[in-house]
Amino acid sequence: MRDGRVKRNFSKEWLSLLSIVPLIFSIRPRSFMAHDEGYYILQARAILDSGNWLAPMSWGAPVFDRTIGAQWIIASSQKIFGYTSWSSHIPSLIFGLISLCLTYLLSKRYFGVQVASISAAILFLSPIFLDHIHLATQDIPLLAIELVGIYSISKAEKEKPGVFHVISGMWMGIGFLLKGFMIFLPAIAIVPFVLWRKRYLLTSRLFLIGFVAGWLPAFAWIAFSINKYGYTVVSDLFNKLLYLSGENIFAKGPFYYMWNIPLFTLPWFIFAIHPFVYGIRNWRDDRLFVFIGYPLLLAFLLSCFKTKTTYYGLQLTPYISILAAYSAVLLTTHHAVRRRVIGFIKILGICLFLGAVTLLLTRLNSLLVVDTNIFVLILFVLVTLSITWILLDWRESGYRIFVRLILCQWVVMVALTQGGLLTDRNPLIRNALSSNYDVMQIVKDQRVSFVKTSSGLEASDSKKRILIALAMKNLNHSLISNEGMSEGDLAWINERDIHLLPPGDLSVLYSNDDLLPWVLVAKN
Repeated sequence: MRDGRVKRNFSKEWLSLLSIVPLIFSIRPRSFMAHDEGYYILQARAILDSGNWLAPMSWGAPVFDRTIGAQWIIASSQKIFGYTSWSSHIPSLIFGLISLCLTYLLSKRYFGVQVASISAAILFLSPIFLDHIHLATQDIPLLAIELVGIYSISKAEKEKPGVFHVISGMWMGIGFLLKGFMIFLPAIAIVPFVLWRKRYLLTSRLFLIGFVAGWLPAFAWIAFSINKYGYTVVSDLFNKLLYLSGENIFAKGPFYYMWNIPLFTLPWFIFAIHPFVYGIRNWRDDRLFVFIGYPLLLAFLLSCFKTKTTYYGLQLTPYISILAAYSAVLLTTHHAVRRRVIGFIKILGICLFLGAVTLLLTRLNSLLVVDTNIFVLILFVLVTLSITWILLDWRESGYRIFVRLILCQWVVMVALTQGGLLTDRNPLIRNALSSNYDVMQIVKDQRVSFVKTSSGLEASDSKKRILIALAMKNLNHSLISNEGMSEGDLAWINERDIHLLPPGDLSVLYSNDDLLPWVLVAKN
């Protein structure tokens, strides 16, 4: 009997690992997103090409509008594995798996193995989480660092000072290197938990050692940067904070996260509501602070901050996943609640089905112009989700309902991953560069530059410049002038500026509608 149980557990573990593979590896080629992913990858490449690990560089100039932790991580991965799209994404994939493990451990600590397994599956299959582990940005590493800190604080015991005391103090400094001043929001949100349940940490020698050790790299980076570039380092970081906290193009209303987070965590957010209310009424231990107080206070702080984006809300997804998973336990006995929750999800399923029908009709009537592959993929996702949600039966156990939903979500997310929506971010730019073999052979080993524009760039032109730059194997990270080019030099130039130069000064080697206004030229 014991051998049979071991074999079953072994089979389940292998099945779980195999189910992850199609969510990470895609049959479609990978391509980058310009902002902010392309910006970080370009800065990481500049680190390796110049050997300057101190300053975030933007077209040859130091720009301290953000910290440098994410660029260090991406550059390290590129140095180990070479410059490929995969090497740039490896850090986010690794930190994503770390986040899943910590979500599992945090959930297991307070709710047991079964809830932990469900919570990890829910987090992994949440669209916002899976989307970001395929992006080379600081968001997933930051989430992992925050989870490391909170899990360590929850594990730290007064009678057994040890490694968890050290890590409880260390994570904030590391988080600052990744996200700058934004790390103070989760740090403030966890303060009530520390003051009410873990106050002994504040007088722990190991905690203080960890705190100093965590901030030491950040302070060293700032000190060396000031020594080389002056106090503009600190002022630029503060100016970026002031810009983001004031009115700007990313500013949104105070209720942004009240619809954005539920939308990108459906249907799990609906299941998380009942455990959230249940926890407020019944929990008087650590769970009240970790799963109710911390995410609620963090959501409030994020809402007070003027700049609001989807990836800021990513920090709340592990707790939504854990609460949603715990509802599988509560719904087993709370039949009335289960009936209402499933009824509401059925209504959402009907809405999705009507949306799919509307989408199909607009396409058939030629009212919707979209790539056929994308259209089929979106239609498949809507139909799969809607049918699964409509066919849910409230009389089934909470665990059986979750099995159906998780399997459905897995199918949908595999389709999105293999269809390229999560990995092939800019297929038009990729095709425009990779399909022209002769041009790519010309620029393969030769240094390629970008010519300064005579006027300001539109946002779309700036994005294309970043994506083209990422495709160049030997890139000059500094912008140049036409006068700075020697005979035979290659460069991308804004086509609007070509007429400003003497006739015959440049030869156009390659032009493509998807790359305009940028054209590849050679100096005559």
